[in-house]
Amino acid sequence: MSGSLSQALVRLPVLFALVAVPAAADTIFNNGFESGAVGAWSDAVGANCPLWPAVPDAEIGTTFGPDGDRVVNYQGDEEITMDNIDRSIRVEIYEFYGGPMAAPATINLGTGDQTDYALCGTCVLVYKGLDPSAGFNFQLFYQRSGTFSLTAMTPAVGGTFAATLTDTVLEEVTIDDNFHSEPVPNGCRIEVPTFSYSVTLAEPPTF
Repeated sequence: MSGSLSQALVRLPVLFALVAVPAAADTIFNNGFESGAVGAWSDAVGANCPLWPAVPDAEIGTTFGPDGDRVVNYQGDEEITMDNIDRSIRVEIYEFYGGPMAAPATINLGTGDQTDYALCGTCVLVYKGLDPSAGFNFQLFYQRSGTFSLTAMTPAVGGTFAATLTDTVLEEVTIDDNFHSEPVPNGCRIEVPTFSYSVTLAEPPTF
């Protein structure tokens, strides 16, 4: 994959351990993940895998990089403990790869470069069962289809990042050393009829 240092630092198939802040019930996850039992997962081959209740335990938005190479991220986590983030959704916007830095904007997640994590400018991922004590052994899901609607974007610290996912399907994938995503044969899928969020952007945490 050719690209910038900013993308190389963040476009990784591992969830960053973010310093999360409490989520606001009236701000994000307005309609939640509405497929199947609330909070229940099905790991059966080929099964639909519903995600979490309508409000995650924590959310965060971050931004970094110079003009032309800016990266903006959203992350919402559920069932957080000191050792585990059980379920997490992450939206990554890469200016270098054509990701929108101004609203409004609408992206078809199932066409062209959007179908490969190595090339996407607007990237949606879901992690299940992130547990550092188990060697980061988790399921990873990446967009297969759907619509991303950017409703607010000021790509600077203190700015707003708001968007809605509509009729989105994510499929279980693996991501190789070059960041290319590959569907898992007969893997699980997650259906997201609608999902909205709004966060105030901060600098990424340092470790």
